[in-house]
Amino acid sequence: MPIQAKKDSGLKDGLRLRRGIYHFRFMYHGKLKTGSTGCRDLRSAKAYLLKLRSALALESIDVRTISKATFQEAFDLYLKVQAPRLAARTVRLFRSNHQHHWSHFQDAPLKDMQMHLDELFPRLAAKMKPGSQRLVFARLRSVLELARKRGLHNTPLEYPTIDVPRDPKQVLSEEQVEVFFIHVDRIGSLHARIMIRSLFYLGLRVSEAQRLHWDDYDEDEMTYRIDERQKNGKILYLPVLPEMAEWFAKQPRKKGELMCPGRWGCHNTRYTDLVVKAASKSMGLEVPMTHHRLRASLSTSLLRRGVPLAVVQRILRHADPATTTKYYWEEGLQDMREGLMVLSKVNGSPLDEDRHVS
Repeated sequence: MPIQAKKDSGLKDGLRLRRGIYHFRFMYHGKLKTGSTGCRDLRSAKAYLLKLRSALALESIDVRTISKATFQEAFDLYLKVQAPRLAARTVRLFRSNHQHHWSHFQDAPLKDMQMHLDELFPRLAAKMKPGSQRLVFARLRSVLELARKRGLHNTPLEYPTIDVPRDPKQVLSEEQVEVFFIHVDRIGSLHARIMIRSLFYLGLRVSEAQRLHWDDYDEDEMTYRIDERQKNGKILYLPVLPEMAEWFAKQPRKKGELMCPGRWGCHNTRYTDLVVKAASKSMGLEVPMTHHRLRASLSTSLLRRGVPLAVVQRILRHADPATTTKYYWEEGLQDMREGLMVLSKVNGSPLDEDRHVS
């Protein structure tokens, strides 16, 4: 039997003991919530408070546990919760998938979703490449997983395993990066040059580079804050190299504003994309560079320099190190040659002729 407290106590963790009963008092979205838990022991009072906070969180997004919730309700919930932290292009892709691939089961109960998942796979396989299929199922999974976490269903679902053949993609070497930025400086505006450099020197995603903000940059500590709108919703700080700080200094600092404000308060990727493609053409690259391949060029350069994988993973802010090695590390023939050089006689390896194994 849990021990019951007898003396009144001060407020701690939102609970206060008064006359043998625990009362709660906390702020939620700017409003004060007070009342009695009706519990005489601390463990039950904490459980009551946790349940109350969970109920308030569900009410704030108009979500209730629905035994007959449909996929359409799960999709609407996902957009309401996640759209503010996703790039506009990503939201459009979710809506496009819903319109073209998920519309035939939008009114289906979530408890029957396994049947629809099994039917969707052969339908997409007949008209899509494996990579596109996997993206459609990844987005669908994120919708259904959020619905499960918010109590719309508790059905375990199995998703198809889609193997995507992957050829090595283009990255720039350190020498090519220097040449690339020379062409960028010749072609692009100041805003374009800063935003494109942030993709490489800070390892930012495209959506994060579009939101370069003065309030996130600490000039004294030489750090840049990645806000809660990033992919995993966490707040992290990245070190700012002197090369990047010099470019930030070229802009007039205005507190509360974007570093590179556009006509409508932010930039899309079009004008920087034109500069990246023009610089690629000037370099004579057969395949033009993209914003994302600059981020991959950074990780490949760091890993080739011997930077530990865990450090590169943290710079790119990947939850899984496999993502870093699979998509952001392009090993080429030269990398393999340098790896085998450790066995070369030039380096005095155990294969040297004057060494023999008895």
